[in-house]
Amino acid sequence: MRFKRCFAILLSFFMILSLIPATAAEDNEGSITLPSTMSYTANLGTGTLGQDGYSTRPYALSWTLNGLAGQYRVGYIAFSSPSFSIEQNQKIISATLHLTISRTQNITGGTSTVTVYATDFNQIAVNDGKPGMPERSIMVGKIIMPEGIAYQDTNLSVPVSAELDLSEYFIYYPDSKGIGLYLTNREDIPEANSFGLVGFYGYDEQNAPTLTINIKQAASANLTYKAGSTVLGTKEIRNLTIGDAYTLTEEEAPKLITVGDKIYIRNNVNEKVTITPSGEENNYDIQYTEVTIESISADNVSMYYGGKAQLPKKAEVTFSDRQKLYFEVTWNQEQIKQAENKIGTSMVQGIIHEFPQKTVTCNVTVREFVKNESVVTNNGGWNWYVEPSGTHIQPGDKLATRFENEYASNNGYKFKHDRTYMGWVEDNGSVVVSQYDHKTGEHKRVVLHDRLEPDDHNNPAVIILPDGRIMAWYSMHTNEPYMYYRVSKNPEDISEWHEEQYYYCRTATGSEYSTYNATYPTAFVVNQNREKTGGKGEDRIYLFWRGVHWQPTIAQFSIPDENGKCKVIMGQTQIVNAAKSDSGKQSGSEGTLRPYAKYDYDFENGIIHMTYTYTHPDNAAQNPIFYTYINIEDQGIYTAKGVRLQDIPFENHDSYNEGGKNQKWGIVVWNLIGTYPELVVFDPKNEARRGWTWDIKANKDGEPCIVYADITDQPPGENESLPESFPDTSEDRVHHYYYYARWDKNEQKWVTTFLTYGGKWFHENTVQERCYSGGLSLDHNAEDANVVYLAKPTIGLYGNIFEIYRWESPDKGATWPADKQEPLTQNSKINNARPNVIYNYKQNEDGTHGPRVLWVRGEYRYWMNYEYKTGVMTDFSGITTQDDPEMKADAFLLNDSGNEINKLSAELAGKPLTARFKISNISVGDGRAMLAVAHYDRNNKLKGIKTSVVEVPARSVPQIPVLGAPKGRDEGTYSTMGTEEIVADINYLPSAIQDGDRLRLFAWNMGVNKMKSIISIPYEITTNGDRYLMKDPISYDGTEALKIGEGEEWNGWKASLTIENNNYVPSFGEKNYVAVTRAPFGNTALHLYHNTTSRTTGEEGGLGGVMISHALPEVDEDYVINFKIRWINELSWSYPSTAYSGFLLSHGTPIGHADNAQHPCAFQLRHIGQDGGTNGRRGRYIVYKEPNFNGGSEITAIEWVDGAIGNNSDKLMEGALFDVRIIVRPSKKVIECYINDGYRTGYYTQSYNGSDGRVDWDANKINNITFNTGIGSRGELYIDDFNVRLLDDESEPTVEPELSKISIRSANATQGNAANAVDGDASTYWQADSTNEDPTPELVAELDNTYTVGAVQIKIADIHSGKEIYCDVYLSEDGENWKRIWRGSSSSGSMYCTNGNLVKARYVKVRVNGNASDKSFSISEIDVFGF
Repeated sequence: MRFKRCFAILLSFFMILSLIPATAAEDNEGSITLPSTMSYTANLGTGTLGQDGYSTRPYALSWTLNGLAGQYRVGYIAFSSPSFSIEQNQKIISATLHLTISRTQNITGGTSTVTVYATDFNQIAVNDGKPGMPERSIMVGKIIMPEGIAYQDTNLSVPVSAELDLSEYFIYYPDSKGIGLYLTNREDIPEANSFGLVGFYGYDEQNAPTLTINIKQAASANLTYKAGSTVLGTKEIRNLTIGDAYTLTEEEAPKLITVGDKIYIRNNVNEKVTITPSGEENNYDIQYTEVTIESISADNVSMYYGGKAQLPKKAEVTFSDRQKLYFEVTWNQEQIKQAENKIGTSMVQGIIHEFPQKTVTCNVTVREFVKNESVVTNNGGWNWYVEPSGTHIQPGDKLATRFENEYASNNGYKFKHDRTYMGWVEDNGSVVVSQYDHKTGEHKRVVLHDRLEPDDHNNPAVIILPDGRIMAWYSMHTNEPYMYYRVSKNPEDISEWHEEQYYYCRTATGSEYSTYNATYPTAFVVNQNREKTGGKGEDRIYLFWRGVHWQPTIAQFSIPDENGKCKVIMGQTQIVNAAKSDSGKQSGSEGTLRPYAKYDYDFENGIIHMTYTYTHPDNAAQNPIFYTYINIEDQGIYTAKGVRLQDIPFENHDSYNEGGKNQKWGIVVWNLIGTYPELVVFDPKNEARRGWTWDIKANKDGEPCIVYADITDQPPGENESLPESFPDTSEDRVHHYYYYARWDKNEQKWVTTFLTYGGKWFHENTVQERCYSGGLSLDHNAEDANVVYLAKPTIGLYGNIFEIYRWESPDKGATWPADKQEPLTQNSKINNARPNVIYNYKQNEDGTHGPRVLWVRGEYRYWMNYEYKTGVMTDFSGITTQDDPEMKADAFLLNDSGNEINKLSAELAGKPLTARFKISNISVGDGRAMLAVAHYDRNNKLKGIKTSVVEVPARSVPQIPVLGAPKGRDEGTYSTMGTEEIVADINYLPSAIQDGDRLRLFAWNMGVNKMKSIISIPYEITTNGDRYLMKDPISYDGTEALKIGEGEEWNGWKASLTIENNNYVPSFGEKNYVAVTRAPFGNTALHLYHNTTSRTTGEEGGLGGVMISHALPEVDEDYVINFKIRWINELSWSYPSTAYSGFLLSHGTPIGHADNAQHPCAFQLRHIGQDGGTNGRRGRYIVYKEPNFNGGSEITAIEWVDGAIGNNSDKLMEGALFDVRIIVRPSKKVIECYINDGYRTGYYTQSYNGSDGRVDWDANKINNITFNTGIGSRGELYIDDFNVRLLDDESEPTVEPELSKISIRSANATQGNAANAVDGDASTYWQADSTNEDPTPELVAELDNTYTVGAVQIKIADIHSGKEIYCDVYLSEDGENWKRIWRGSSSSGSMYCTNGNLVKARYVKVRVNGNASDKSFSISEIDVFGF
């Protein structure tokens, strides 16, 4: 849900201010007192005296935030007075309004600021007149409202004073009859959906406002510009004051004067000219010298090919008197373009406006781009808030030396290998790490957690421990309170890992006992307490994540023991509250306001730097960025100026709120920014600017440096320059601007540099996550934090594609020269994004390097449910990926005329046949495929074979424009359809073809998984014909998406519209169509698109559901229908899009709801996408059991399709490309439907609808299949590889024995008496408590043999009766390698733990997490069931 800001300002004034005369000052300085009255007005008519029943409240400003963004109201104060004047020879030096208000009100939760502008008095209507709308003009001051004033408490007397500087007001408005004040609290950024009020409650008569106007004697000056005795010009300057020094501007004392062809330069041209008037009239001569131009020069430019030349804006001109000046240059744009597109050095000419007859030149040197990259994996992605994604170490480098010499837990280990460790998450949710050996070139990968959750936020943070072991932390995306970790068994080797452990994210503050879901781990190995312990101190794991109250959270752990398990030193602790709430927790829905934090460990200074946003940029039109740091030794939280704000509130215990303190939940940022403005790194300043943090690192001086994106709705100006303002418009969250911010220790402020325009959002989705920038990352190996890797759109051979760059600054981020903007990718086919620098990457003395940065490349539509198909790249060419690209081949057999063959015959003998393969590769890595045509006789003896190996380059896939960023195909972003697939032919000449012969076509992957079939539909043809009753691989050679109109056919597929009723006429349109197009992450497919819920005839985008049908053969034998289908849940809108989309088998083609069973439906299956489940998206399959279209009640056929398959669910993966297999048995009138997601199969069996006698299915055979979208619910689906064949696999299903109770031999546990849980006596029990030493107690039971186990029953002891008990259940054959089969809880006293699967096991383990009110757990008995 998105919140925008609306400010309503209520202003009510009623008071008369008498201005008290001030005492005149000496030195011609005087004070003028103006008798004045003050009246009230407010725009939009919102101010009414006493309107809230508080007549004592004279005037107030307030806001509420439940309206539209960008709207706010302001208030005005008008001071009216008789006209006044000063003498002609006098000048106003200063004017100050001293304002004291005795009583104030502020309920906003922190100090609040009211900004005051002086504006045109004449535009403000007074008394009861309608107010004008004057613009803000001169900011004259701010009124800081004290915090903690109770709501509508009119008895408190808390004064506030302000001095408003009105000096410039009388210059801007010399004829004004008074003073206009414009007041607004828009400078403040209140919490979304809150109510706040800032109020003024009258004044103390003894401290009435005073206006002091200071005056001095006025003077003027006459300037004469001379060259010797020659007068070049004159100028008069007025509005000076006697005795005050005045520095002339360049316009008043020009550096250069030209008269005809002559040039005169001011003497000492680079020095300022200052005058001090001594009387009313003053005369000054300014001397010049006649000169000629000796030379003009400009700095040369060096750049990389594919970039943009940044020519100097000014050229240096040297004159004959040896003085130098700089002038702006206008460069020849055509010559610049020519230079940019040519390798080598080119000369570009320019002119200086002041000397048009002269020419300046600049040499532009363009260096050739040298490709240096590897595909680390074809299937992987990440989110940039998990760190680090990769780490390198080698003997003798900085990290190895530090571990060996300064870390206590090194234990004398000496590093031996030169290796880089990397991590990512696959599109199916599997968490993966890999290891590259720089000496041997070996690259290996290991899956740490198979299919945890299909979500790219779940990549692991990969760190190296001081003793050489590798450790990875990972979690689901805010779906469960578990932070997982695994540790390698051996140092510097990922081949073997200890069992997966986890930290259970539970808070016990004293008054609160609850769990919080976790996401975004960042891990550091911290060395601390050297002074306390002596020697090398103590090593800890500091883990940060988004956890408690959705805010930045920390926990501290011991270094893992020999079994890879950590002790808890500090449980989860919220350290920051960025929401506006004194309670330390945000009000309302906790997930609405959630900071996004980045961290950096500064070992040398013992500091952890942290930067974080107010919330998600989608949720706030103004989204500021903050900074604090943690001092490791004293465990304090500090500002950038070194001000200690508070302790880390250890485990958020209640004691941190004692003594009037409010520190239990960490620093409440909004209560502090008024006092400590250094907390704010990026301030939107009341404009629609959404900040998002990307990285942080300290430079060699200890100054934190931050890179972030500023996301707005305003496009860049010329040459991608920044807009002048950022109003909030309907084109929200479109344009991304990259910035670099550095804390300047000397100036004690944040210094911010604009880097570059980052384009629009990088992915192919117009609606969701438009704040996803291409991204940028700091190089954590650059000591001065002066290297940035970034992704930005660049025009290349394939259009405006995001490419990766390495930028370097020579001056602490102040400038980023073009010759330091190195492209790492160029002319990519598909977008590159999210660069993430490897910690401590390998850097050789000769300038060569190992993998420095990782980034994702590929097709990206959303962050979960198979909606991203990206690979991981690196800027190093030596890595060989350990997975294969995803390839697919459609196969055809053609005769010598080029027509497809449907049957073998003797006439084909001796004639050339062509086996044609269309091969696609949707991945980012190149592939190889082996193709074959094999000829068999009737006895299956091979008569002939011919093979070929073909290279299949990355992204060999038909491409068409898709919705998303950065731009459309008209600007070249995507190649046209049908031009990228690889077409390969094998020519085969059969010597003879006899009865019973058959030809088969094969296509195999020749990568890591050699001989894995990639053919889409197994191809076989015999002398009896094709094995298929029907076959359509949905192949299409057109160059544009082909839309099929109403009643039109394509390859036998007929498009139509779903008719709901007769109240409207359905129609096709841009939002309602059937087409042949490219499927997401695949090749061509049928596409049904229904993005409208209208029921109004003539709707521009179309209306009514869409259908496509194909005739089926009428046969009496059992047959099987196969096809692939993908329901889209995320691509085109914010909510699940597949409600009631699916397929049906019928007699004839139904016309929708109005069909009334004229074309009876034997089987109808629909997919329903819904919110909820894994991160908000899941689905289920239902069937309709009536023969009329969508007739009868919904019956669940296959349960929830959920993404959390790693949670040991047996449910299907939402968003997968499903293989569907429908078996039709006409003799039995039964239909079986099987749906496979690549890992598991869901199935449903039913009788034909209406087979109870209502439909004569013998006379009305199934002869049609229809795919449809719903009506009134959006829908989108793709269909590919359709085929029908007779059923030839009639094998009976295996019947598993019934489960029975299994004997348990023994049990042991990490604490307590485990035997009590397996002794058969319900009165005895095993009890364990979750402690820091043993945070997840375990009980392991050994069976008396190896069994096939189907379920485990856990009976809870009476002491925990009625309490919600939490635990996990695992099975293992060897007691070392465990598979979790169940996670859950129960308060019923017994838990029957099963996921529906059967697992061979000899050992059963229960890992416990306490109960809903404390950390204890008990089991009276464990029973195991299997066979």
